[in-house]
This record gives sequence, structure tokens and C-alpha cells, in this order.
Amino acid sequence: MPSLPPIAPVTADIFKEVFARGPAMQCLTNGTDAVIETSESLLVLLADSRQAVIGKSLGGFMTTASQTLWLAERDRIIERDGVSDYPVQFRSRHGRVIDMLMSIGVQRRDDDGSPTLCVVLTDVSRQIQIQRALEQRARLDEMTGIPNRSWIRERFQIEAARASRHGNPLSLVLFDVDRFKQFNDRHGHAAGDRALVAIATAARRMLRGSDEVGRVGGEEFALVLPMAGLEQALVTAERLRAAIHGLDLADLDLPMACSVSLGVVEVPPGLGTAEAFERADAAMYVAKRLGRNRVVPWSADMTRSTARRASGSSSEPGSSTGSALFEI
Repeated sequence: MPSLPPIAPVTADIFKEVFARGPAMQCLTNGTDAVIETSESLLVLLADSRQAVIGKSLGGFMTTASQTLWLAERDRIIERDGVSDYPVQFRSRHGRVIDMLMSIGVQRRDDDGSPTLCVVLTDVSRQIQIQRALEQRARLDEMTGIPNRSWIRERFQIEAARASRHGNPLSLVLFDVDRFKQFNDRHGHAAGDRALVAIATAARRMLRGSDEVGRVGGEEFALVLPMAGLEQALVTAERLRAAIHGLDLADLDLPMACSVSLGVVEVPPGLGTAEAFERADAAMYVAKRLGRNRVVPWSADMTRSTARRASGSSSEPGSSTGSALFEI
């Protein structure tokens, strides 16, 4: 086996050259966060010149939130002799926020034990962007583009906890498209889908920025109304009912009129999510029993089972496949 030529010792100059010109974004800092040396790839990202980086605090190139966390945890990281995959956000020299993972190794001087930190940064902005997009898609109803059942219920829980904590009012509205099954049977599911999208769009346009509308099932929707007591929620629900009934659906090649039935409940402190939705659902079902296309507030004598018994049917009350009206 032929002998290999002797390996030349790695001098400080060679190491510095590899460190500076290598592909990795990396830097050296001292124990007080001042940058001692940096690779060119990191330098180009952060500043226009070495003078703008060397001697400056590494945390100074982070976003405010990341800098606060980094400065609070840096000493603990040094005591642990480093960390891997520490999430942090930097600002580029052009102001763009960049998601990074920061891995840190700590080397201590033999004479006084003072630390030098070797920081290696990995840009994970693209991965974070994809992850956030997937999370957003998981929260939205694919057809209407509004929050789906799981997210609207989670949003309700968040607002209920906030309302209870601060003593603010909160209301919940459930509404259901009238005679939707008959409409689908007569006009086809594609037409029904277009109608649902139009209804979701109308609801989203008329709500306050703090309100939320979501699709909780087939033709059923929910409104979460923070800072709204029963009276204000009834006004909002009536405005929504009128807006949907007045939708011009001619451009969608749909019949002429559309209606919804709405149940409204003001949520007292401590009421669970399931019970709040049950109350709104019972009021909505009473609205259907009373003739549809109307708003009904919840009252203590309401349950969905009693509404079903009063209608004398387990199907939607008063349904008529022969109706000439477009009440889906």
C-alpha cells in the first residue's frame, strides 16, 4: 500500500481562511456577546462591512424578541458548554426577518477560563414558511377559505377564557342554510358549493375585525363575537340574515333567494364549549321550527330534542321538496 504524503499542520492562518471563506454562516463571540470573527457568508447577510459587525453584539443583529431571549439565556448556555438548534430570528442588512437555528460550542481559555463561543447558523426560513402554510391550511375549510370546525372551536375557547378573565361579554351564533339538502338534490352539489362560498364571503365581509366566522359542518356556520352581549349579537345576527337573504346570486347561475336560520347565545363565565354550542344549536333549531329565515336567542327552556319533538319529525321541520322558493 503506497504511503500517503505527510499532512501539513493546520496553521492559525489556514484555519482562519477556512473559517472566513467556508460556506457555513458562522462567527466567534466572546463571553460578553461581542463578535470576534465572522464568515463572509454571515457578514454579507448582516452588514455592508466588517467594521459594522466586528466588536458589535451578536444580539444586536437579532429581532427585538429574539435578542431579549438570547441575552437572558446566553449565560445559561455558556454554563452548559453550548446548545444545538436554538431557534432565533435575525434581521438582514436589508431589514428582512430570517428564521435561523443557532448551534453553539464553547471553548474556554486555559489561563482564565474565559469563554469563546463558536456560533453556526442555519437558515430555516423556507422550512418555517412551508410549516406555517401547512398549519394555516389545516385550520381553514378548503372550499370556503374560512376557519374550519376545529379552529373555530379553538378560537371560541380562547375568547371564552379571555372574556372570563377580564369580565367581558362574549356571544356565539350558529346558523344553518335553510333547505340545503333539497337544494342540492334539485340543483346539484356544485351549485350548493357555490352558494356556501357566497354565504361565507358575505359573512366575512360584514363582521368586525375581532369577530370570527367558521364552517362547522356541511351547511352550518358559527360566529364568535368577542365583546358582544346578547343585544349586540342579535343585531349582528339580524344584519347577517338580511345580508344573506339579499344576496344577488345571478352571477353564480343560482336561483334567486337564499335564507339562513340563526341561533344566538350570550356565553356566561364558566360555560363549556360543548354546552355553548348546544345552546346556540337549540336556538337555531327553534328558528327553523318557527319558519326559518329568522334569528332566535337561546332561552333556558330550549333544547334541540324538545325542538325536534315539537316539530313532530326527526328531519328538518317544515321541509318541502316541492317549494318553488330558493331557500337552501
